[in-house]
Amino acid sequence: MEAISIRKMRIFLSAVEEKSFTRASRSQNISQPAATIAISQIEAHAGCDLFLRKGSQRIAKLNNSGEEVAASFAKIVSQYESEIFSLKSSFKRKKDTKEILIQKTYTSVIQPSWLSMLRQTFKTYHVDFRSCSRDEIVSRTLSRKACLGIIDGEPCENKADSRTLFTDFAFVVGTDTVLGSRDTLRWKDLPDEGFLYSGVSTDTLQNFQRVLKEVEIDVERYTKVESEDLITKLLASENSVALMPGILANKVANDIGLKYRRISGPVVDIPIRVIMPWGRMHVVPKTMFEAENVFEANGEVYV
Repeated sequence: MEAISIRKMRIFLSAVEEKSFTRASRSQNISQPAATIAISQIEAHAGCDLFLRKGSQRIAKLNNSGEEVAASFAKIVSQYESEIFSLKSSFKRKKDTKEILIQKTYTSVIQPSWLSMLRQTFKTYHVDFRSCSRDEIVSRTLSRKACLGIIDGEPCENKADSRTLFTDFAFVVGTDTVLGSRDTLRWKDLPDEGFLYSGVSTDTLQNFQRVLKEVEIDVERYTKVESEDLITKLLASENSVALMPGILANKVANDIGLKYRRISGPVVDIPIRVIMPWGRMHVVPKTMFEAENVFEANGEVYV
């Protein structure tokens, strides 16, 4: 005789719960004859009646044997449903992809250990790390396609959770010949021409250009360069300077043996932020929002 299926167990338990074979068939979306056949098959499998009889007619009330069978069925069905739920949840988690997006400007200065910590934080999901533009990060975070992003500039209109990792400032990279021995360099002492790193937010770029104009330096003579690789190559081949965020200046200068100085005078703030979909900031431990854990840079950058 074939084993009793979960489907038949549910029909049996439904008859007990509803106290009616008719209502049980309705709740299980089957005909009453089909429900009766299923219960008859269960009784045949048990080798005895499980429901009380009134004459030859079965009534929806259990006898002692039926009580024991119902308790066993309830346990089996509950365990089965729990396992199915776990499998579905596991399958859903494996399908879900969490995008962690880093603005191209900061990809090269992210701590590998921080990326590893993020993987552990979202270990029940498939995690994709991508480097992309600030605009794409904001767009995908607002649409909840990205679970976390690193950007610079102002937050996005209170439509996403945002936390400032640290506030960077404008730095200049160049040779000792150009920068001299001073710890800082005033805007008005900058050369008349050079390079301007443009891979930052629109607000930050405009602030760089605004201050150059204030100190009467022709903005057009500062060539915009959006790529870290390109600006590094240009600085390595020309005796010039480049304006950029301090955290990037630290890396570029060290890579090619140049110097970098913070620019004093009018302040150009560059807030570096983590953004997440609204209401999701709590899922990441607070220690992961400490700048020293996120970026590779000398401590002097974090001022």
